[in-house]
Amino acid sequence: MASARYAPLDISGWTVMVTGASSGFGLATAWRFAELGRGAAPGSRLPRGVKCHCFPLDMMDIPKVEAAATLLPADFAEVDILARGDRVHVLARHDLVGTPIRVTCISPGFAETEFSLVRFKRVPAASRGWRPPPPRKTPFFRADEKKAASVYTDLVPLYADDIADQIVYAATRPAHVQIADIICWPTNQAGPTNIARVGASLGAPAK
Repeated sequence: MASARYAPLDISGWTVMVTGASSGFGLATAWRFAELGRGAAPGSRLPRGVKCHCFPLDMMDIPKVEAAATLLPADFAEVDILARGDRVHVLARHDLVGTPIRVTCISPGFAETEFSLVRFKRVPAASRGWRPPPPRKTPFFRADEKKAASVYTDLVPLYADDIADQIVYAATRPAHVQIADIICWPTNQAGPTNIARVGASLGAPAK
């Protein structure tokens, strides 16, 4: 809800680069920013009609990452907001203290994304030693869906859209406001190992 006393930063027309936008937090973030303006989203699956530029980028391929800016067309060459997954935010904030660039770290707690399926994918005994997986025809290679789902039994976790909302919130504060850190947990999580599995009621008494 808009406030007459406090106006968020208008980022319509800004260029947003979102890494890891093929699924999970990245995809949800790309969608949210696309609603507000436009974005450059490597590896995303956003539909036609949305103002975005998509291209695949393996974050493990350092030379390609370093050359990523050259993959952007002229209309997207000037990146205003970068949404990426890493943990060097404190150093970056100190390095950029004399600039208008703001650095925010979002630290989610128990969250349900496609990563759960990746964690519990079943690998044949013959390939216990690491080797590149075969080409995938489905999003996940022999994922143990029951085991992945059991992680969230009787718990309402965070979802990708919850985290995307916080990223957009931090990015749209007025230019003089820097949100340094957001730590977000599900209602029934009090710490890394303190989780109450009380179901959809979130622990509210039955009516």
